[in-house]
Amino acid sequence: MINVLQGHEDEAYLALTNTKGVKEVFHILGEYHLFVIMHAENEMLLLHLIDSIKNMTSVAAIWHVLISKRSPQIQRYNNRYPFREIS
Repeated sequence: MINVLQGHEDEAYLALTNTKGVKEVFHILGEYHLFVIMHAENEMLLLHLIDSIKNMTSVAAIWHVLISKRSPQIQRYNNRYPFREIS
């Protein structure tokens, strides 16, 4: 889920829909503005995709969850890339 700068919701939505690896983007109501579904072939590409989204000028904060059919991969991801907000 992504929190964007006030007034930049549409800009962020368009940028995300044009980002390779982003499969779907939804406007949501609440603490966060957008819900994003991403897909990457491996952990390195996923981390790169998350970093590229965090570096978008319209993004204020991001909360990400990894969903995978392989549990060991999830543990490695959580240890390497814990939750943090950006400002």
